Amino acid sequence: MIAEQKDMKVPYELIPFCPECGAPLEINKRNAEKGMVESADFFAQKARYDEFLEEHKNDKVLFLEIGVGFTTPQFIKTPFQKCVQANPNALFVSMNHKHYRIPMALREQTVQLSENIAPLIHGTYQELKGE
Repeated sequence: MIAEQKDMKVPYELIPFCPECGAPLEINKRNAEKGMVESADFFAQKARYDEFLEEHKNDKVLFLEIGVGFTTPQFIKTPFQKCVQANPNALFVSMNHKHYRIPMALREQTVQLSENIAPLIHGTYQELKGE
């Protein structure tokens, strides 16, 4: 299919179709309108995550965002920022080569790291090991 693309388009005859209803299949990409493929396991994991957030809503919590941009901020960036804004003990750390705007209300609780992530993580690991 990739070899047949022209101008970022796939020929219609190569698009797979659902064997149940005949509809053309879509890429499994999460978006605000459709959500994503959400199984019973997904909902169980989400319930545990929500329970964790509720249990620790006033504790020292690090919200670490690695490589998250603004394509779909509603899934990671915005919820993290809302949690940090609601908890004065929380810290928002954004690791990204781009600098994204941080709301004024969160700036004192935010650390932006724009260096290359690989050596940054390796250096942090070495420091934690005491090397």
